[in-house]
Amino acid sequence: MIIFDFLCPILLSAIEIDTKFPFYISFVFYMLSIVCGILSLTIDRKDKKAGYQPSGNKSYAYVCICISLFIALVNLSQVILK
Repeated sequence: MIIFDFLCPILLSAIEIDTKFPFYISFVFYMLSIVCGILSLTIDRKDKKAGYQPSGNKSYAYVCICISLFIALVNLSQVILK
């Protein structure tokens, strides 16, 4: 997705098409990534309460949420500022 964020606007500007569209698409995918990270944390919490070993990686979920939130905000700023 990060490569998509860099390459797609460059290619679209080369053929003179509005470059905001890829940022909208990527913003949606990063929001979905945040939702997946939150779901992973909640499923692990439910498993732990039920007495099972958590199946996910809590650290990976936190990193996924933080990085996706940061890049989603950067994409949103690109849309607003252009």
